Amino acid sequence: MLKTVDVSYGGENGFNQAIELSSETLTNVKFVQEKKLISKYFEEISQDTGKFCFGIKDTLTALEMGAVQTLQPQPQPPPPTPTPTPNPNPNPNPNPNPNPNPNPNPKP
Repeated sequence: MLKTVDVSYGGENGFNQAIELSSETLTNVKFVQEKKLISKYFEEISQDTGKFCFGIKDTLTALEMGAVQTLQPQPQPPPPTPTPTPNPNPNPNPNPNPNPNPNPNPKP
């Protein structure tokens, strides 16, 4: 445990308050960094600074112009886990010879 905080709210509001109260402790945690980045993005939108873009076309245009200060890549999903290959031989007996007698030419 890194830190204990007392929050006034429950649910999502309480969760957000706990993150803000713990932000100094959690400065290197990715979630906090992403939350700050998203907050800055929405701040630029609400102040109509023109220093924001979204969508592939506008983002690529801004990149080509050299006008991008911060670019947040979308997280990639983890690679799929390989599924085991089913055994083509359903017979659990590893011996392919169905004859239990190991000697194929018994002497009378």
